[in-house]
Amino acid sequence: MSSNKNLKREFIRRILEKYRHDDRGVNYLLKFILEHDELLNNIEFTEHSNYAPRGLYISFLLDGEQSFVYFKDELAYFYQEQAFHDLRLHQQEQYFVEIVLPERDLDELHGQLIVANPYSPDYIIQQNQVESYLDHLTQSVYIQKLERQINKALETQDFALMDKLVLELERYRGEVHDYRTK
Repeated sequence: MSSNKNLKREFIRRILEKYRHDDRGVNYLLKFILEHDELLNNIEFTEHSNYAPRGLYISFLLDGEQSFVYFKDELAYFYQEQAFHDLRLHQQEQYFVEIVLPERDLDELHGQLIVANPYSPDYIIQQNQVESYLDHLTQSVYIQKLERQINKALETQDFALMDKLVLELERYRGEVHDYRTK
């Protein structure tokens, strides 16, 4: 969880000074967040808030799209009362907030606050790719280590150690032959 509470507070303050949401309840909700430190600590600004266990989507655009959605456990609520109730009762929970603004003047501050949503499919795919790469790299390093040890055992003519290391390498690669294990 992020601890840059003052930056978050400044961002919300600037939004409330510059914009008024069509739904006054959303403005009250933002003020409520602003006034509660524990809640402010547990708020993360992100994208794709709909994938989070508890996410808020707030749009200040006047484009006819839904301007407020509260996502909780794969359900969507379109009235801020539900979000306000949960925020008030569960301030220790983590909330992911996606805010869409009509102008880019707050983008620099917003950019400093935005974090990757760990529940977003894009994030999960990237994380899986990184984990897969690291697993492959670890396997490669381990195999190279065994091969170096085998070469050293050959150079020193330690055939017992060499047999042991070859067997370990074959087991690691899944190439174990039954006649060696008997």
